[in-house]
Amino acid sequence: VAPGEPASARADAFNALVSLGYRPGEVQKMLDKVDTDGVDTEDILRSVLRAAAP
Repeated sequence: VAPGEPASARADAFNALVSLGYRPGEVQKMLDKVDTDGVDTEDILRSVLRAAAP
């Protein structure tokens, strides 16, 4: 997958969230709750963190 493609953006977001201290299983569930198709890494992270906020 070339950089900037959706699968790469999702993987980058996954790795970033794990680096922030989230557990991989938790990150997977978080990513499954937001739309990641055709979305860049920054927007995925914003959506996931907004959804995770109380």
